[in-house]
Amino acid sequence: MVRRIVFSSLLLLLHFPTLQAQVDMDDALDGGGGFDDDADLEARCMGTDWVTADASCEYPTWVVDGECDQPVCADCFDCDPCREYSYTSCDDCTAEGCFWCPGDALCSSQTPDQTYFDLYNKITSCPAQTDWQNTCSTSQNQSDTNVFNDPLYDAWKQIYQLVNVEEVWKRGITGAGIHVRVNDDGVDATHAEFAERFDVTNSCDRYLPEDVDPLDGKPDEHGTTCASIIGAQADNNQCASGIAPGVTISSCVLDSDISDENEADLILTKMDVVDISSNSYGPNSYCANGNLMAEACETAIIDYCSVHYELDNLACAEYLDLYTDCEYHVLPPELDTAYTEAVLNGRNGLGTIIVFAAGNEQTVGADVNGIGYHNSRLTITVGATGKRGIHTSYSNTGAAVLVTAPGGDEEYITNTVVAKPDGGCLDSGEGTSYAGPLVAGVVALMLEASNNTLGWRDVQAVLVSTSQKMEEDSEDWTANGAGYNHSYAYGYGVVDAAAAVNASMDWVNFGPEEQILVQSEILDVPIVDDSSESVTSTLTVPSNPDFVTESVVIYLDVFHQKRGDLLVELVSPSGTVSVLHPGQRPESTELESDERWKLMTVRNYFENPSGEWKLTITDIEAGPGDTGDDGDLLRSWRMVVYGHLV
Repeated sequence: MVRRIVFSSLLLLLHFPTLQAQVDMDDALDGGGGFDDDADLEARCMGTDWVTADASCEYPTWVVDGECDQPVCADCFDCDPCREYSYTSCDDCTAEGCFWCPGDALCSSQTPDQTYFDLYNKITSCPAQTDWQNTCSTSQNQSDTNVFNDPLYDAWKQIYQLVNVEEVWKRGITGAGIHVRVNDDGVDATHAEFAERFDVTNSCDRYLPEDVDPLDGKPDEHGTTCASIIGAQADNNQCASGIAPGVTISSCVLDSDISDENEADLILTKMDVVDISSNSYGPNSYCANGNLMAEACETAIIDYCSVHYELDNLACAEYLDLYTDCEYHVLPPELDTAYTEAVLNGRNGLGTIIVFAAGNEQTVGADVNGIGYHNSRLTITVGATGKRGIHTSYSNTGAAVLVTAPGGDEEYITNTVVAKPDGGCLDSGEGTSYAGPLVAGVVALMLEASNNTLGWRDVQAVLVSTSQKMEEDSEDWTANGAGYNHSYAYGYGVVDAAAAVNASMDWVNFGPEEQILVQSEILDVPIVDDSSESVTSTLTVPSNPDFVTESVVIYLDVFHQKRGDLLVELVSPSGTVSVLHPGQRPESTELESDERWKLMTVRNYFENPSGEWKLTITDIEAGPGDTGDDGDLLRSWRMVVYGHLV
């Protein structure tokens, strides 16, 4: 079977109005850019107040986006000629008579303060004009606490501190001896950030990015960005250190239309030497429907919900069918077999660690339980926060999210400065694509600290027990029966490298994986359409005080014309509630007679599973083909509890 896949970077989402406008303005510029190419722009921006000049822009969201796409309304910051020296170094910037912002690695001809950036809802690391430097005495290494002497270290510092990795580096732990595979669109093996640590021999036959992407005329950047976040070199006068600057990196290129068989072969390529598999891609199961954008009302809803879904999800969920199409992704047998092979036999039987980005479709209501890569106990599903540790509006949520990490947010001027194909550095932008590799880097540090003795399940357990709780007052957090807090948005929290490394050094590995299977009889209980009446069913796990839960998977035998309407909840004997499917999703594919709907939760980690488990299914919305007399049924269900004995 051939599927379309998409890399989990927001650069790949479809925003039709913005795309059209940028094309128009690029045509107007005739390929130029900068004050020197537009006399009117130079007159308006040079020697004047940028707040006054730029405020005239009709579409302010296009300003301060890194592209000189609005010269007619004075896109002063983006069209500034000094921007050419952003993401280089303080010395290169100030040598041109420009000003340097160390925390954002930006170069500017002026010193705009936060008032300017407030116009466009952007956050800068240089909120005061005095934060911009015209000499490098205090900016190249702004703090004496910097561990490495990288020119763009300060642009990463907020992230380093959030995930608490500097304390690990000070102990000499860098991921040395650990091999990370990047499955993506290719890694620039020639970049100085990977010098002498890129393993061509143990990469796939295709490991380099394409020279030129036909869509934008640039080399593919995604895989190189991911590799840079994992393990860019430290102290080499390039960009900034990755999380594990001592790791060995290999690469395999995935085509967007790769077959299941070929993807499985790729996953297993040279798996005997791979410790960690980093994957920032997923099925292309959501796409905008351009045919529905003609009506002003529909367009307004789409524009609003694309930005504000997380804050107003109840209202936006009513309109998902305006602009999304959904077909839930089931992990194909070939891939399930490949991942099982990797965790059973990789790392000499300890298991390859498989990390997946959670995806960026939260703005259209996606849940990780709708994607087979994510609702598998074999993988670590990673959501994204911004640099302050706050969950982003785009990052997918759900009961199968294990942890989160910084992946960037559009509110920041600069997110993560990384290696650029063919040399130099660039800003990664935002996406769970970049949170997943960061966690892969943390896992590399954990493996080095443990002498690479942690099992694949032990790595997950260490992350569960050491990650940081953010937004502690959020009602999204639930303490499970074992006392561990889980959030649908954050999982068990933002990774803490120092805490994870400390735990790894003394960790006693779990015993063999055990499982408990319980299943119902034939139920054939009607599911009533659009009703407050719910279907409930219980299963009882026999008493076993020595069993410790790691994950729980249910398989539903359900007939429903539009199962996207179904709210599915599971309550453990300890009272922990897992929303396995939130309902109000535009999913209308029917299950085959022999197919079961798989849903997973990690919210019961370390609980004892003995006792009664309660399943509740509610059809929360009426819709076409769902009239209430369709014979919708819960036929039966079964549950598998995975864990270990103590």
